[in-house]
Amino acid sequence: MKTHVSYFASFVACSCFYVGYFSPTLSANPNSVETQVYLGFAQIFQFAQLFVLGPRLLLSVREYHAEHLAGPDTATATTSITFQECAQVSTSSSV
Repeated sequence: MKTHVSYFASFVACSCFYVGYFSPTLSANPNSVETQVYLGFAQIFQFAQLFVLGPRLLLSVREYHAEHLAGPDTATATTSITFQECAQVSTSSSV
């Protein structure tokens, strides 16, 4: 669960950085030092989200799913499909 929270917190931070870039102060002069530092932080958050937290989130979801299926109450958690044998139905040729 901690992985999920850190992933979504990073997603919110990255989104806020990119939405904040559209402010008139930053977008007026894209070559200023302040704007470059701002975009640098946004790229750091995006890098961490894509290559560190994203795969970690996938692995934790897989681990949770494997633990859920291997638990003691798997019979109640999953529904089983029962196949019934087809019964022969006699049909009459006279109508």
